[in-house]
Amino acid sequence: MISSNFEFKEFSDTAKGLDNYCVIHLANKEATEVERLMYRKKKRTNDFDEQKLFDYAKALKNLIGYIRYEVKPKTKDNATEKLLKGLYQEI
Repeated sequence: MISSNFEFKEFSDTAKGLDNYCVIHLANKEATEVERLMYRKKKRTNDFDEQKLFDYAKALKNLIGYIRYEVKPKTKDNATEKLLKGLYQEI
């Protein structure tokens, strides 16, 4: 996992300066790991913030969609939107 706290800022700091293919690969891998973690934890216990995991995975998928298809996501979280815009400008 790139971000142990499930923060998109940590991921975006790591992804800056990488080419599009690497960013897509890292984002896809990270989103898959987060979704698997959500599924496994859901079966065991509810001692984590499921919404935070969901939002992190969604931000990563939005990033992939933007890089592949130039589809700008509609986000409600201003902080995440600023990070996405900052990373999009880097790519």
